[in-house]
Amino acid sequence: MKFLARNKTLLFSFLISVVVCGVLINYQGVIVDFKDGGQNTPYEIAKLISSISGTILGFLLTAVAMLTAVMDRKLVENMRKTGHYRVFIVDCFINCFLLLWTMVFGIITLFTVNPYLSYVFYIMIFFSITAILFLITQGHRFLLIFTRI
Repeated sequence: MKFLARNKTLLFSFLISVVVCGVLINYQGVIVDFKDGGQNTPYEIAKLISSISGTILGFLLTAVAMLTAVMDRKLVENMRKTGHYRVFIVDCFINCFLLLWTMVFGIITLFTVNPYLSYVFYIMIFFSITAILFLITQGHRFLLIFTRI
């Protein structure tokens, strides 16, 4: 029960991602017939999502580095005493992991063709939605910390 209470945001993100991917599969089918030449081809979408994920990953790692630079502040000391700092850092690295997998599957998408292209594309969409939803709560936590330091 403690696991569910602790990871409810991550589980909620996974659930929403599964629902969105399920709707896409229901609407498009398991194997998507991608049209060549358009700006919305899976290769263009994969390049865009991979580059955005890489940029956000860099900003997230920079924010973690900034937080560790202000370790001597009273708020961070209190967070370490109560255990909130550890939870916050673990959540940051979970989000980094999700963004990294989004980039990996985006790059794999660039080198695959149908029918495997559709599978990898859905996995990339799943990880990107999960990472973005989890990033919203993570960003809110960063905002609360950096406005109170």
